[in-house]
Amino acid sequence: MAIAPVSVFGPSVITNGSQGQLYVSPNGVKTTITRMVFNNTSASPINLQVWLVRMGQSITTSELVIGAAAGGLSMAAGASAPYIADAFAGMVLNPGDAIWAEASGAGLNGVASGWTQ
Repeated sequence: MAIAPVSVFGPSVITNGSQGQLYVSPNGVKTTITRMVFNNTSASPINLQVWLVRMGQSITTSELVIGAAAGGLSMAAGASAPYIADAFAGMVLNPGDAIWAEASGAGLNGVASGWTQ
């Protein structure tokens, strides 16, 4: 199978106050994340949580990759330097695996790139 670069998701607005699915690896396809970035464009701090949910699993604390601290990873107010999610670099999503995220307020955006095979 050929390897192809892909925009995994985004730019996307991260769901405020509830978990939202950002990406699901297609049937018969493995997706490798190379870069994931988040940016707070609001005038207030926002907390971020991001989960890697394997096919057949549900969102629980064991799937939480970013924001394991109470309330999530705090991102400073304003469009400053983005948060680069190094924890996802090189992570492989098998078919049906998904990335979910939740923000504690409006104004959080994310983008991810990678490759599929």
